Amino acid sequence: ENCYGYEYSFSVRNDGVICELHETTVDSAVEADFHKHRCYKKVVKAKTPGPAPIFPPSNHGECYNYVGGLCRYNGTPKYGLYEEACRKSNPCSRSTCERKCSEDEYCYGYEYSIIHGACELHRSTIDFTEHAAYDQNRCYQK
Repeated sequence: ENCYGYEYSFSVRNDGVICELHETTVDSAVEADFHKHRCYKKVVKAKTPGPAPIFPPSNHGECYNYVGGLCRYNGTPKYGLYEEACRKSNPCSRSTCERKCSEDEYCYGYEYSIIHGACELHRSTIDFTEHAAYDQNRCYQK
C-alpha cells in the first residue's frame, strides 16, 4: 500500500537477491557501484477497468533487508537468542533459511553462511551487525 518502488540487487557475492522496499516517493536513482542493482518506480496508471497494477509478491510474502554480516543484539549475549535451522553438517539454501524464518512468528531475521549453508533464525531483535570474516555471513532482517 505504501510502496512507491523497490530496489532489486543480485550477485553471487551477496548469495542471491536482496529486495529493498521504498515507502517514500522515488524521484531519481543514483548510478550504483555495481551493475547488478536495479531500481523500480511504481507507476500508477489512470483508472481503467480491472485490477490495479501491483508488484509481484516476494518468495515468501515478506521482504527481508540485508543489514550486514553477523546479526547482533544489544544485550547479553550479544548474539541474542537464535536457533540453528541448518548447520554445516546439514546445509540448506538461503531461500530455505528465509522460508523457515517466514514460517516462524518469533523470527526477527536470519543469518546465513554462504560458504557452509548454515542458517540461524534470530529470535531477538537485530540491533546491529558485525563484520564477518571473508564476508561469508549475511544478516537479513524482517
